[in-house]
Amino acid sequence: HDHLTGLLNRQAFDDEMTHAWLQREKDNNPLSLLLFDIDHFKLVNDTYGHPAGDDVLRAVADLVQASNLRRLDRACRYGGEEFVLILPDTSCENAKIVAERMRNRIATLTTECTGNVSLRVTASFGIACAGPKTDLEKSELLFRADEALDHAKSCGRNRSVTYAQMTEENSKSAPPGPKAAG
Repeated sequence: HDHLTGLLNRQAFDDEMTHAWLQREKDNNPLSLLLFDIDHFKLVNDTYGHPAGDDVLRAVADLVQASNLRRLDRACRYGGEEFVLILPDTSCENAKIVAERMRNRIATLTTECTGNVSLRVTASFGIACAGPKTDLEKSELLFRADEALDHAKSCGRNRSVTYAQMTEENSKSAPPGPKAAG
């Protein structure tokens, strides 16, 4: 477990992800990942100090732990201000619902920090899903969640974006290709 937040740590995430991936293949069920981070967290640390940043991380972790996750769901601190949720047997649509619920709860959280400071933070979420039958590799699922998270942040933060939604938006904004002769 991560010593600061009490969530599973990065090594435990790797182990749990491997287990969830193998179980997905065995049971022929979908698997979703939510990768999220606290928006503008560096500013929190730079403005109020690392003890206040630690208070924010603990508050977000406490909120995640109190979020009625299912028995097989796993919440992990991925690193720094990044968190990841492993959601076995969860479609992309349901993962988006979980992300939005969590994002909204984080946005209403007021954290009492060291130094008598009350802070409100937001979070951005990247969502990636692997269907029951997929050619996707386990590492690609995490990569896609990270890409979707980057897209959520580049679109203004405090939002959740699925990898599928991101690729659809990107294809709509791409210039048209050359026309076929005919």
